[in-house]
Amino acid sequence: MLGQLVHKIAFSIVQFVAPSFGESEGRSFYEKNRNIEAGFRPGLITDQRMLSEMTYGDTDVGNTGCEAVALYNALMLKGRPKPLTDIIHDLQESQTLINRGRWGTNPYKMKQIMDEYGLIYETIESIEEAETKIRSGEMLLVTVWNHWKKPLRGIHGYLILMRGESDFYMFNRNYRKKPEHANSLKEAIGDGRYIVGYLIR
Repeated sequence: MLGQLVHKIAFSIVQFVAPSFGESEGRSFYEKNRNIEAGFRPGLITDQRMLSEMTYGDTDVGNTGCEAVALYNALMLKGRPKPLTDIIHDLQESQTLINRGRWGTNPYKMKQIMDEYGLIYETIESIEEAETKIRSGEMLLVTVWNHWKKPLRGIHGYLILMRGESDFYMFNRNYRKKPEHANSLKEAIGDGRYIVGYLIR
């Protein structure tokens, strides 16, 4: 699809020109985040703003750490929990953060970490494709434009869990205290906003 090709090229260019991290910086961020996370109660995250004290590159999780949170939630729901601190560290070490985290995470490079974690997934390039493939109990880790006509407003990643035939639960979509509910994937994502998704089985 032309749209997917444009997205991939754009993210690759931004990733190439943006600055990255040194090893000593990564260790420093890791220690800080580990100490902060030690005071949190384990569980699913539905509002990343509660994690604003945790560092995400040159910014914080509350600001641009949505893809890390989505992956954290996916692992939690799969019964394979992993500390958010470790996920952030792994994303950072694999050069997945864009512009040192200030522009979030490159969704096309998430596959590297998902492979490393042993997740079984399939890349999904459109809402229509997702609708034909997702089944009850499966999850879609999706990245969307915050406003599809205004790309400078950035992107957002979150997790969608399907239950039954038409119940979709969104974790950290709009920063609520509980997962949000939708009756369809299009309702859960919105028209014109889709970038890429990963169907996790």
